[in-house]
Amino acid sequence: MSHFYAQHMNYWRFKIQKDPIIAVVRKNREKLLAKFNFDLKKFSEYIIEAQKKKREKLLI
Repeated sequence: MSHFYAQHMNYWRFKIQKDPIIAVVRKNREKLLAKFNFDLKKFSEYIIEAQKKKREKLLI
């Protein structure tokens, strides 16, 4: 009898590479959140107001 399913793979053995773009995004996000003392409510209020001013969605 043959197997009709994909063989299970162990993804933990792959080494995660550091992406320089992701590092910059995370660094900038930290700086931005630090301005609001890491308060997500204040940060989300800021984003909502900024979106109203620009009349477009901001991706954070």
